[in-house]
Amino acid sequence: MRRILILIAIALPMLSSCSIMKFHSVEEEYNKVWVGKSYSDIVMHFGAPDRVEFDGRDGSILVYEDFTTTTNTDVDTHFGNFDTDYETTVKREKHYTHFFIDINSQCYLVKSNRVEMDGDSKKNLLKAVAGTWSIGLLLPLALGISMSI
Repeated sequence: MRRILILIAIALPMLSSCSIMKFHSVEEEYNKVWVGKSYSDIVMHFGAPDRVEFDGRDGSILVYEDFTTTTNTDVDTHFGNFDTDYETTVKREKHYTHFFIDINSQCYLVKSNRVEMDGDSKKNLLKAVAGTWSIGLLLPLALGISMSI
């Protein structure tokens, strides 16, 4: 009984720090920060764009893109035996940020499909990692103490 109570006491901080990770679009934030900035400011911060396109208004669009590929193989097990019927899916996503630059080399709009983790989610993730480390370090000690009690 004491062993269970000790395990609960150690696991509780870790479990309470876990939550659903929330993400938000960076587009609004980028518009607040980069609209009004110069072409040079943007290139100094983000580096050379992947390409430059025309905006249709005597200006240009600085295009920053990257791709992520996720491979997932779904393997079923039946009583410890792997099923030979499995499915692998490959998902490729394009992430972009477009800086619209006017004729005076000033940014007037940013469009992006990029997302980032919210501040609270970052904190919760760090708490969960710290909790995992503390469990790994304290669990053997707690089990040793509980066995001697």
